[in-house]
Amino acid sequence: MEVYLIRHTSVSIDSNVCYGQSDVPVSSSFEEEAQKIKQELNIDFEKVYSSPLSRCTLLSNKFSTSVETDTRLLEINFGEWEGKKWEVIHKKELDLWMKEFIFQKPPSGENLQNMYLRVSNFLEKQINVVDIIPSVFPKNHHTLEDNFKNVNWKYIDIFSNIL
Repeated sequence: MEVYLIRHTSVSIDSNVCYGQSDVPVSSSFEEEAQKIKQELNIDFEKVYSSPLSRCTLLSNKFSTSVETDTRLLEINFGEWEGKKWEVIHKKELDLWMKEFIFQKPPSGENLQNMYLRVSNFLEKQINVVDIIPSVFPKNHHTLEDNFKNVNWKYIDIFSNIL
């Protein structure tokens, strides 16, 4: 089995805004970026699972006519920080979250562990993939490679050369 994780294209929002689960519009370069990803992959998928956010579904629809959305695939929930500029978020709260984002939650939001559990639940229930990222959240499991002998993970991010 091959599992592709494809990052959404750029969005039309100030890069200094915290937007996590906010449904922000794609940028005007969407078609060009989507075409670049499509050319790089050169695959049409039988089925695509997607976050319900428009920036994800618009791209998913470029790869398949069968797109299933699931809220478990949403990005991290920044709670009260959603839609705010990073510089207006209380520095002590932000510093604490940055230091411990795996376990620390933004006010009314979720931490990385919550997101991990949500996405893991989707992978396990929907496509029978279990125990992702055990090195980040140790549970006395075997190595990542042992858990995924039959899964070929591919991560596609057209922005990786500028990150």
